Amino acid sequence: MKCSICKEKISTDISGKWDGGHNAQPITDGRCCDVCNDTIVVPARVMQFYPAIDFDKMVEWLLSQD
Repeated sequence: MKCSICKEKISTDISGKWDGGHNAQPITDGRCCDVCNDTIVVPARVMQFYPAIDFDKMVEWLLSQD
């Protein structure tokens, strides 16, 4: 399975049993890898709770970071 954000292969978790990644919402539909979850998806979810921050601009900025 490939990450719907970075398109890299989603690796199995530490148990070696789960290779389904993480829910990539609100960034994209589909699944994402650990790195994209930690650096893009989770921060975007947190930003949804702060209405003073422009969510769309934050998502754009998060996706532009390499």
